[in-house]
Amino acid sequence: MNILVSIAMMLSAFSPMVVIMVVLFPPLPIWWADAIVVAVLVLLMFAPLLVIRRLRASRQPVTLRAAKIRRRDAEVLRFLSSFILPVTVAFFAPSDVQTVATGAMLVLFALVYVFGQLQYLNPLFAAVGYHLHSVELDDGRDVYPLSRGPLPHPSAPIVAVRFADHIYLREPAA
Repeated sequence: MNILVSIAMMLSAFSPMVVIMVVLFPPLPIWWADAIVVAVLVLLMFAPLLVIRRLRASRQPVTLRAAKIRRRDAEVLRFLSSFILPVTVAFFAPSDVQTVATGAMLVLFALVYVFGQLQYLNPLFAAVGYHLHSVELDDGRDVYPLSRGPLPHPSAPIVAVRFADHIYLREPAA
């Protein structure tokens, strides 16, 4: 996956919470600068939809044969809880040392998100109705398809487009 797309997906994952924080506690001294930050972050919230559209238009679907299927929507909730505390501390840090430490932790978190290909852990996918599944393929590989509906029975093929190495976007049922 293109590194810029990965970064946009990461920023979109964080953007709803940061918008709320900026609106409630404006960090910049000029109101219109905060408004620009909010506008950019709101635009970033559309990144998952643009990525989905781009993937469907530019990639050929593949057929996956599942041996086991497990729903993993709770992974998104774990992701949310893992970044709420550091971002909240970053906004309310009383000292410069705490701010620098939190910033360093957020940079590390961002690197893990982008280079670990964790784009499927985006709460905005859940907000627009996508569900995360863990699928063990019949060849032993594990993949994570995102799907707007339930996945078929494991004996039925899953038609999907590749999102990243182990992430797929299930094609809508015809």
